[in-house]
Amino acid sequence: MILLFYIFIITFNGLVNIYDLLTNILLFNVIFFFITKKVILNKFLEYIIFIVFEIYAWILYILAIGMNINFWIFDIRGYQVVEHLHILVNSTNFIPFRTIVSQVSHFSFYNYEQLFGNIILLAPLCFFFLHFNLVTMKKSFLIMLYFSLSIEIIQFVIIDAMFFGHRVIDIDDIILNALGSGLGIVIYQILKSFEKGLLIIKNKMIS
Repeated sequence: MILLFYIFIITFNGLVNIYDLLTNILLFNVIFFFITKKVILNKFLEYIIFIVFEIYAWILYILAIGMNINFWIFDIRGYQVVEHLHILVNSTNFIPFRTIVSQVSHFSFYNYEQLFGNIILLAPLCFFFLHFNLVTMKKSFLIMLYFSLSIEIIQFVIIDAMFFGHRVIDIDDIILNALGSGLGIVIYQILKSFEKGLLIIKNKMIS
């Protein structure tokens, strides 16, 4: 089932060749195994939540890191490398809130999609990490900042510089990801408090 989902998402994102399919599935599963190797599933509901987590993680991987290997193998000839690097340099932003202000002040569906997309990008990841006890509450925010920074570096160094992608490094992405991570922590705490409340009510009814 998960493999079929992989194929569907890759096809949806335009990565339709066998090189992209195999490379991205391999890289994703290595990363996912490394992250979740300590997860212990005892209940059926936990298995369902874990599958949802894996599907979300795959979507996150494709949106943030997914590589176009086919281009590197077959279409690299004739590509304007200098022009590409010039675009990367000009598109890179290290000034906080510069992109955010620009997106808010220039109303368009794309701008707001980028804005809110970056906010909610890591919120589920933070929630799942807390749910499966992969991180502590105290370290969760810092871990999410590390993930956000790692994504930006991977996009710039590996995808853009090596695979000639079209993604740029932007400090505002990290700021928005951090805001989304805080949202994930808040949602986790709310659901945890709700769960404790239900448990207290259940115990009172039994007693």
